[in-house]
Amino acid sequence: MHLCFQGKDRCGWGSAFVLAALGASRKTIVEDFGLSNASYAPAIEALSAKVVEKGGGEAELGFIRAMIGVNVENFESTLDLIDAQYGSLQAYLEKALGFTPEEQESMKRKYLRKNARFEVLK
Repeated sequence: MHLCFQGKDRCGWGSAFVLAALGASRKTIVEDFGLSNASYAPAIEALSAKVVEKGGGEAELGFIRAMIGVNVENFESTLDLIDAQYGSLQAYLEKALGFTPEEQESMKRKYLRKNARFEVLK
């Protein structure tokens, strides 16, 4: 079971929806989600060292990674389910969340500039 603490997963999904609406590729969306682990790495490493010092094993270390970091594999599995059911994250925005293609295009016009930093889907 994967739990969300600190709002990192909820914020990650919110960011994924925004990036999808802006036309970002799945690769970019997954990479962006995984960036949370880079920012949490020092805390994970410090706590993991203490757990190992106290005799903790892989189960405890996995728990620490799940509680402090994000699980990119679970995120990708959920994206796979969305793709299987809706065809794409952009289609999910429209069909499940009611965010129309016109609204997505409006968002692109408002927030994207010519040299966007991520790969835009065609």
